[in-house]
Amino acid sequence: MLCCNPKTTIFFLKAKEKKQCQRILEFVPLLLFQLCYKTIWFAGILLPFLLTNEPQTYVIVFIVIFASYIIGDLIAIPFHYLFRKESE
Repeated sequence: MLCCNPKTTIFFLKAKEKKQCQRILEFVPLLLFQLCYKTIWFAGILLPFLLTNEPQTYVIVFIVIFASYIIGDLIAIPFHYLFRKESE
């Protein structure tokens, strides 16, 4: 069972699943940092280079690699935990 399933809460998870979920949540700041700098680099360096110059093979390779990393970060970050409201 995936520990960050949006239909479950951390209170109903077994002890092992709680530990796994907490372990995943420890990496959220790193994943957010990685998402930010890769998106900024993608938008600030690669896209202007692609639009102003004739695209070369290595530029296309970098675009594909960084786009896959950005998509992977968007999939890996548990946004439903970040934006949930705390219950009292």
